[in-house]
Amino acid sequence: MRGYLKILTLKALKEGEKTGYSLMKYVEEKTDSKPSFGSIYPLLEQLLKEKLVSCKEKDNKKFYSLTDKGKQELKDLLKKKDEVLIKIEEGMKLFIAVSGETKYNDQLKAIEMMRKGDINFQKMMEQAEEIGSNEMQKVMMQLILENKIDKNKKKIKEIMTKATEELKKLK
Repeated sequence: MRGYLKILTLKALKEGEKTGYSLMKYVEEKTDSKPSFGSIYPLLEQLLKEKLVSCKEKDNKKFYSLTDKGKQELKDLLKKKDEVLIKIEEGMKLFIAVSGETKYNDQLKAIEMMRKGDINFQKMMEQAEEIGSNEMQKVMMQLILENKIDKNKKKIKEIMTKATEELKKLK
């Protein structure tokens, strides 16, 4: 997350003013990783010095908001998302080449399409959430972390096969 905290903070503030703590919660919600007080507050001080954010005190709390200069900085940083996608794409191509794993070609194709603007990542994630696919991924990850896959492999395979067959009918 290091290096991305600035852009996430600016993006959060684009939605409206927030306290340092609410910014931490926003980042945690978006990344599943909560920044420490020792990283968010020095960043906010830096953003204040750069005049990218402003700060008001209300009820003994500091509320930060995006300035016009901060809005422009966010636009400039978002242009760099292409660079990030290119790095992910290159990394996946290298992984596939080195490992011989061709099962990741669909993910690679999706990244290429995002980079070209053919699909919108935000919309894709919202749709995944709407249909419950994020929840299924969370449950599967919990089963993996709790070492319950081997014990339930047959049942999980039945469920996944049935779901896959139904989804194929939608093509």
